Amino acid sequence: MAKAITDELEDWAVVDKTLPPENRGLLIGNGASIAMWPHFRYSSLYEMAKDASKPDHLDDIEVKVFTKLETQNFESVLSSMITAGQVWGIYGKPSADIDDLRKSYSRVRRSLIRAVKEVHVPFEKVGEDLKSHLRDVFAKYSYVYSTNYDLLLYWAMMKDGKQFKDFVWGRDPDRQRNVFDVSDTDLWDQDKPVTKVLFLHGALHLYKNKDGRTFKKLSGEDGSLLDLFDVQGDAVPLFISEGTSKDKLSAITRNDYLTFAYQRFSKHRGALVVFGHSLTPEYDQHLLDAMRKWKRYDQQRMPFQRVPPRRVVAISVRPGGDPHTVIDTKSRLTKALPDYDLRFFDSRTHPLGQDGLQIAEDG
Repeated sequence: MAKAITDELEDWAVVDKTLPPENRGLLIGNGASIAMWPHFRYSSLYEMAKDASKPDHLDDIEVKVFTKLETQNFESVLSSMITAGQVWGIYGKPSADIDDLRKSYSRVRRSLIRAVKEVHVPFEKVGEDLKSHLRDVFAKYSYVYSTNYDLLLYWAMMKDGKQFKDFVWGRDPDRQRNVFDVSDTDLWDQDKPVTKVLFLHGALHLYKNKDGRTFKKLSGEDGSLLDLFDVQGDAVPLFISEGTSKDKLSAITRNDYLTFAYQRFSKHRGALVVFGHSLTPEYDQHLLDAMRKWKRYDQQRMPFQRVPPRRVVAISVRPGGDPHTVIDTKSRLTKALPDYDLRFFDSRTHPLGQDGLQIAEDG
């Protein structure tokens, strides 16, 4: 008989002691960033970008492009515009037409830049104590998977290249950027455990060339990464800003780095801690589908065990005033991931959700 689902949530310290330490992973969502900077609550960069009361907003023609492509994902629209310009050039279209497309492309970029900078926490407000705390938390995991576009995770880990490895370690000819090479993703000569970091939906420090095949990470010191976001010419910022789960999966399959990151997540081997992530079908079904594959991989890796050990997935839930909301969340995820042992814990008891992490706006 199935155990009744209640609104009770465990303490993270209790859950932590019971999770297998080998290959432990952490999946962080926007709730983790919101806990530190409430302005990340903006639900749609696209809505901000088309707000005519704001500077550098989208014109009607760009809104029509988003509508025609049935997306709110800037990466997808910018990539499509680059492709359209290349095709128009091949067909010898008048330069005035191509110039109109270039101007439209520039407006989309400026609107995205303005929207991102409007919500993003300035680097100087992120104190060293917070970054050190985040590094300590992330270093306890073998893998950190992030679906956030912001720079908090990157800023925290960028000063410890020995502990954190993001698989973007090649160098381009001018040695100004690190390049992702899908044929060079093995870790060698590690004298201690490291934390592998993968940005499942891209991030602000990640760009791709106009050919769509090479994935680059911007170089820069500390906060200059946010300033560099608007001076990259034809390089397209690679992060999935909006869209349904179907949109996100489509963007993932178009890029070698995102495909690599998603495949790594699909083959994750250990327990997983989910923090600040709702895992809703509309926006995150591709993540749930990836997690469902783990059972099959476990069966293939352990063929002599008739019943492989069940994975443990520990999921943070922020309690609210209505206990039914907690029950509904637990019921939904229990149904979505029936092959694993789910542990639901109070997000406020986890090191990423504790009081005191909020960044002061006037600090």
